[in-house]
Amino acid sequence: MVLGPAGLTGAGACRPTHRGAPAPPGVTERVVAMTNPLTEFDIQIAFSELRLQLMAIATRHPDELQAMVAIGDILAKLQPACRPLDAREPEPPSAAPAPKPKGHSGSYGRQKLYYRVISVRGLCLAEDWKEAKQPYYVPMAIYEQAAEVLAGSAGAGPATFERLSEDLDRLTSGASAYMLRACLRFWRQADPPLVTMTHRRYVVECPETFRQEAMRLWEATPTLVD
Repeated sequence: MVLGPAGLTGAGACRPTHRGAPAPPGVTERVVAMTNPLTEFDIQIAFSELRLQLMAIATRHPDELQAMVAIGDILAKLQPACRPLDAREPEPPSAAPAPKPKGHSGSYGRQKLYYRVISVRGLCLAEDWKEAKQPYYVPMAIYEQAAEVLAGSAGAGPATFERLSEDLDRLTSGASAYMLRACLRFWRQADPPLVTMTHRRYVVECPETFRQEAMRLWEATPTLVD
């Protein structure tokens, strides 16, 4: 499937009602905007907004939850098939490929979008990246407990993910492994990073202020509202 501007020519084209009459105000600007090529990031944001709309509908109308889930499944299957117009042409090779960040591997180096959103589990941190079928959501309560675990682990030195996950499980039964991983990536991408990684172990940069800084980062993250 190829996404692009539609309805600009043929039967769907914008034309004045009477010959020689000027186009209504705003039509020219909308047509110009429609002719701008879509990027993969535009498509990613569009699908994210659709998913947020579905969650908002399901929150306001619980009886429509099953239908919203079904539509969400369709969107998850549809998104990988969507490509911008310029995806049909190969991109010219860059003069020098960007170096890979040292010590970072796997999903950490991929482009991500972080924002807060109100879901059926309350206010959540959302981690959105194009390789994922849908964003990862971390409820605020889980985020706070994960921050508590990281702050408490600093005294024992660098911690493995398994140890952090076990400590979080002792605090709450509602946390999943992907939620903890999303929090760790969120804290690592901060400027300056609140958490770093060495030899596959996580290190809290400033244990004394980590919990406060983690909540400051939470508050500074923009919130998408319906």
